[in-house]
Amino acid sequence: MERIRPRAAELNDVSDETLMDWPPAATVVRGKAPSIRTSKARDDPASEDAATAAPPAYRPLLGGICERVPDDMTASDTPRPTTSKPMSAFRRARLQRTGAAADAPRAGPSVPVDGPPPLDPTRDPGGGAAPETMSSLLADIAQENERKIAHMSYEHVEEELRDAKAFFGKDLLAKLSQRRATSASGWPAMERLCLADEASAPRAPPAQAPTPGTNDTRAHLEALRRTYFPEEPDTVPPSLAWTVDAPPADHDQVRFDFHGRVVHRPTERWAEAPDATYLAGLHHHGRDPTAPGYTLDEILHWTRSHVASQRCMALQVLQRIATAHPLSLSTTSDAYRVLDVNHSAMRARFLFTARYLLDDRHRSVSRAAAECLAATVQSVRTVCTDVLRLAESPIAADPDLDWTCDRSIMDTADLYVRPPPFHAPDASHLELLQHNWVDGLLASRVLEALETHLLDTEAPSMPVCEILCGMALHRSKAAKEITTRPRLVHVLVAHAATHSSWPLTTLPWPHVEALLALLRLVQVSSTCASTLVAQGALDPVLRYIVLPPQDLHTRVPEAEAWHEHALASTALRLFAALGRYGVKSASVREVHAALPTWAAWAIRVWPQLDAHDVRLSSLHALFDLLTVWTRAAIDGPKRGDLGVNAPAVQDWAAYSIALLSQRGPTSSEVLAVHGRAAAHLATWCEMVRGLPTDIQVSPAAAAAEAVQAQWADAPEPIHVQASDLAAQADAATAHQAVVTVARHASAWHDFLALAHATSKSQLAAQAQQQLRAILRLPLRELCSRVRAVDPLITAHRTWIMASCVPAEGTEASLRFLQALGPEEGALVARRLPRIVAQVDARVWDILSPFLLDNVRAPSSGSSLITALHGEEPVTSLQVPHAMYPATDTDPRTGAELWQSRAAGLPLRCDWPLLALDDLLHSGDAHVLNARDVLPAAWDFSEADIVQASLDLALYVAEQRVIPSAYIWFGMMKVFLLELAPPAHPAATGAVTGRDLYASPPVAARLERLMALVDAPDQDHSLLLREAAAHLLPPSMPLYQMYTDLLGLYESISMNNSLFARAWLPLLAMVYEADYRRLLWREYAAMLPGIQVSLNDVPRVQGQRVNAYLWPCETDKDVLLAYAHALAQGRVTVAQPFLYAVAVHHVSAALWHEEGGWGDMSVLPAVQAMLARTVLSSSCSDAVLAVSTTSTD
Repeated sequence: MERIRPRAAELNDVSDETLMDWPPAATVVRGKAPSIRTSKARDDPASEDAATAAPPAYRPLLGGICERVPDDMTASDTPRPTTSKPMSAFRRARLQRTGAAADAPRAGPSVPVDGPPPLDPTRDPGGGAAPETMSSLLADIAQENERKIAHMSYEHVEEELRDAKAFFGKDLLAKLSQRRATSASGWPAMERLCLADEASAPRAPPAQAPTPGTNDTRAHLEALRRTYFPEEPDTVPPSLAWTVDAPPADHDQVRFDFHGRVVHRPTERWAEAPDATYLAGLHHHGRDPTAPGYTLDEILHWTRSHVASQRCMALQVLQRIATAHPLSLSTTSDAYRVLDVNHSAMRARFLFTARYLLDDRHRSVSRAAAECLAATVQSVRTVCTDVLRLAESPIAADPDLDWTCDRSIMDTADLYVRPPPFHAPDASHLELLQHNWVDGLLASRVLEALETHLLDTEAPSMPVCEILCGMALHRSKAAKEITTRPRLVHVLVAHAATHSSWPLTTLPWPHVEALLALLRLVQVSSTCASTLVAQGALDPVLRYIVLPPQDLHTRVPEAEAWHEHALASTALRLFAALGRYGVKSASVREVHAALPTWAAWAIRVWPQLDAHDVRLSSLHALFDLLTVWTRAAIDGPKRGDLGVNAPAVQDWAAYSIALLSQRGPTSSEVLAVHGRAAAHLATWCEMVRGLPTDIQVSPAAAAAEAVQAQWADAPEPIHVQASDLAAQADAATAHQAVVTVARHASAWHDFLALAHATSKSQLAAQAQQQLRAILRLPLRELCSRVRAVDPLITAHRTWIMASCVPAEGTEASLRFLQALGPEEGALVARRLPRIVAQVDARVWDILSPFLLDNVRAPSSGSSLITALHGEEPVTSLQVPHAMYPATDTDPRTGAELWQSRAAGLPLRCDWPLLALDDLLHSGDAHVLNARDVLPAAWDFSEADIVQASLDLALYVAEQRVIPSAYIWFGMMKVFLLELAPPAHPAATGAVTGRDLYASPPVAARLERLMALVDAPDQDHSLLLREAAAHLLPPSMPLYQMYTDLLGLYESISMNNSLFARAWLPLLAMVYEADYRRLLWREYAAMLPGIQVSLNDVPRVQGQRVNAYLWPCETDKDVLLAYAHALAQGRVTVAQPFLYAVAVHHVSAALWHEEGGWGDMSVLPAVQAMLARTVLSSSCSDAVLAVSTTSTD
């Protein structure tokens, strides 16, 4: 790839354009890529309305003067546009005989009017569908087209464009492309009106709306120009651009001073600015000299100045603006309004401008660009600034950096939100930066530019260090590339260690974030760690361990203690990461001598520590390092020889025993430290059992008893964190909750290991109980894209799942499987067969294609969770990127194959019944139509698939791990299978699904599943409406599914009671009245056949009959339908459920004034209609005798 540099003509351009059009990063010459625009099309009705409302721009009467060949003009019989003389009767009669409109209004020459043609009211392009359905359908089609284009290569796009040009023609394609093009700036339409007034200096008029007469005059003159000068272009020719005045300045623009602060203009529109702003130089070189300060466009325009000092000044102002307004503190202020508009386009332009001025030949400009780029990178960071919290997690993860995805309109509870399609080869540099600013900088070869910048030995290297830290902490790809460049690694090492003496004698402190960036480089992969060790980049970090903090010997101020322990704990975690890889370095030999000092300090200060003391981070890192090195002594050279053996680590057990035997403060941080000490002691017990010498482990057993005594009642009970982990919680609350849960999970995992090592069954039972309680938390919500913005949450969630691996029991296994995120597809693919096979081996044989296709992950591959648990070598401590199911097309037709919007991970809540979705879309389902998805020996019928799905659902429902609404929603699809017509009229039900629900095997399973899901101890908190929103596409509302069910029930059910129970939950009062109105009015004829007892009514939100009675009905149509059903005898006492519902709601409408019926209001006219209908019928006694109480 050639180096991306601006054209010389663009650098020398002094026009008013505020943005350079940089050349694409390509190695070959190619055609113009399809433009990717976010502006509205020219024919957008919204834009037309806006254009109509606003007065037309000033336009001169004459444009560029050129000779035009006159056309043959034919005389017209239409009357001339004169208004001074009325039309004669003879002329009117002659025009009527010729077919002309005699009484037409006398207007000027006809002018083509822009706008859509009038719609034909008799035409229905949707075939009778509702407008909302058509809009949703068209949106789905547009998204499908965008996904196809996004996955095309550039050569494929060019080929498709050539085919379209050959089929439609070049002219038609040009007109279609103009519809989406941004309208260029036109001529000022009314400039000629001001020619007569230019002699006198105009005064600033007060702000007022334009009068209708002015608009009419301007429109008339615009019509004249189009009539007599039709060949004049709509845009200003370059040769005449100097004749057109610049557009008037927008007085609402946000302006900044040289310090990056917002400057407010005077309150009155035309008031003079104060003298102070003139003295500060805030009225020069601007388009609006009367307004103080400069807009961002004007400042960015300075960066293209021919004068180096002006470029430096502009970069310094941009640097101060970025520093004063970081992205993480977005508010509604004026500065953030202009910085964050259009998906933070201005921030992307900051990065864009600073990056390319980094290559400026003037050293002063290059240095200013480096500082501006560093400030902008720091301002757009999403990683938290707490170094201790960042280093606490042993694993790392990348945040989501896509600014183009508007998360404010997303459903935070939706776990299956997919990023919008993005075609990087055709994207501009600004779009690359908005999509992922780190990848955009890497594509611009910023690392090479930084290496070149370092050749200037007089330039400060701190900006380069801050840029490298920001890129490494936000993107593992950037960390890998930095590792391969020793000069850039040297900058990090210098600011992390070598630039400052240790122990510190003079300020400033070493750059803690640079040391954290080195830890990030190590966590990316074992290859990067080996590269850093080979370069000798990590040896200077040993100073923070060999020469420990001063407070190990004396008391120091809190500020100094924070810096010292931040450096020490990060260094300890860095070498622990090397130990997990098995990468050998000089750390063991150098650190071994310092460990007794660290251990003595830990035992001494442990009783004196506060609950949230900063020294706890160093203690946690110390025992984590001891655990890793002790494990390395057990494994030996199998997973990398660290040079650690049993004699070297044999004496370390005394440190953990002494710490665990003392009672310290109570907090989640202290619990985490105790957990790491317990993990070290458990690993030591495992090691000594393999030694030939007899070493007593009784002190370890005593330490385990002390742990059990201190943490018998865990502080901050886990169940209180459930609400904080919910999707509705704000980011800060969710972050704190997940950190607390991660500490609890890690500690109880370590306590369980110690209990097994010392044979303490009581401690093991308590640890198992705590791990199962953690798995019951809403860990799935942490997979949301909103939560993925914070990389700490993603990393901690993976660590939580790794800590919960030893949890025993079927319920724990199922909850663990359902909580795995999209980055653990390989682990899900390995665990699914073992779980499903517990039901029946044949169930897995039938459903395996559907389940694996839903996960869309390879069955082989590495898993970070299993590696952390010791089942395979650790090759990376980086959470892999989420893998979303890729779209696929039919091999014969080329159409996109259907796949559920809930496909992928985490597993959809109705995953035992997901095969039913593929059966409902069998014509275009991916699993049934894609190539090489179904095994060659797979040959099962639809009945086999339904029975296997119900068997798996029964097994999962027995564990109470899925909300009942998802099971009810899945059972509805069994009945919807009857919508598909049979392939042959003589086919049997076992093959086609005709009356499949009524077959004895399926009916028996449905009845058992309904009874099991309706049990009181099931989770009934979720509604069917919420479950459907997570699983159904927007084009398929739940109400449409309900109408299909009622239609099927009426036509084929023969009053099947199981069929009726499937759709009864939607009649509960928590749902809209439309569901009840459809049954009691449109399908009233089938009411006599619905025979459901009160005990068989499905529960809704934990209530059975009361859910259908309270609150009382207030809809007029539904109440009248109840009354007519009672009066006509369609609902009788023989139908206890429907009869109770109708009598209750009619009675409430009649007698609600007497009290006891809740807060309801019914019009007197409606009451009179109900009374006339009901009280004269045979059910009047029941209505009169009804009580205000009901029994469940």
